Amino acid sequence: MNNLLQDIKIDKLIDPDALDIAWIEQSDLYYKYSEAYNSALEKKNELKLEIERYKENVDIIKAELDLMIRKAPEEFNLTVKITEGAITATILTHKDYQSAVEEYYGIRKDFNEAQHEANQLYSCVATMEQRKTALENLVRLLNQQYFSTPDEPRDLAHEYHKKLYETKKGARDKIRNRRKKK
Repeated sequence: MNNLLQDIKIDKLIDPDALDIAWIEQSDLYYKYSEAYNSALEKKNELKLEIERYKENVDIIKAELDLMIRKAPEEFNLTVKITEGAITATILTHKDYQSAVEEYYGIRKDFNEAQHEANQLYSCVATMEQRKTALENLVRLLNQQYFSTPDEPRDLAHEYHKKLYETKKGARDKIRNRRKKK
């Protein structure tokens, strides 16, 4: 997954001088990210079912302990009057119940991580859709001869890379200035 998040930074770029190659790559790139997204959704859905199973297990253990406490309170060191509060407190402190709750929270954490991964991959798929739209618009501009000039041809690749460099340089300068202020 981390590789995909690194790859998207490169895969989303469009070389204006190689629109034909970008179009050829587009379907493969979209498939790459949508397939990863689908896998992440499948994992998330499986974990959602697991959460339900673990929750049911917690409820079953709670019910079994409740019955056991009511049948034999002395086995749980309840020698005083047995109240609902005493039963609940005994259940909540029992090691089997605590173990089941810990397992439940563990699977919830796994689910949250799977949800985060699915969200990130959804963003990658959306980025590939945006790339497709950008390619379509660049081709329209090319067909309208937007890129052709009778006097002096523009070097779009150079302009693009120059702008990219300036953006990165500006970001680096901001970081340096913040570090100097500290």
